[in-house]
Amino acid sequence: MNIREILLNSLEELGSNDFKKFQSYLSDSGQIDFKPIPKSFLEDPLEHVTVDHMVECYGHGRAVTVTLGILRKMNLNENARKLEEKTRCGSAKEVKGMEKH
Repeated sequence: MNIREILLNSLEELGSNDFKKFQSYLSDSGQIDFKPIPKSFLEDPLEHVTVDHMVECYGHGRAVTVTLGILRKMNLNENARKLEEKTRCGSAKEVKGMEKH
C-alpha cells in the first residue's frame, strides 16, 4: 500500500463531521506547524481530493506528519495510532524516501 492509499484509508475512517473538521484544520491560517491549504481547494467533499491536495502541498512524508498532528488535535488518537502503525510497517521507507516531494 502506498502513502496516498494509507492517507486515503485514514480519512475514509472519519465520519462526515470529523472529515469536515479535519479539512478546517488544514485550511486554518492560524496553524504554526504547517502551511494552510486554501479553503477553495478543500471544497470537494471527497477524501481522495483532499489527499491529493495534501500530497501536492506537503509531499508524501510531510502529509503523513500533518495528518497525524491534526488527528491528535482532534483527539482521534486511535486513528493517529493506526496511521502511524501503517506508515511504519512496510511503508516507512516510502515515507522517508518521498519526504522532499
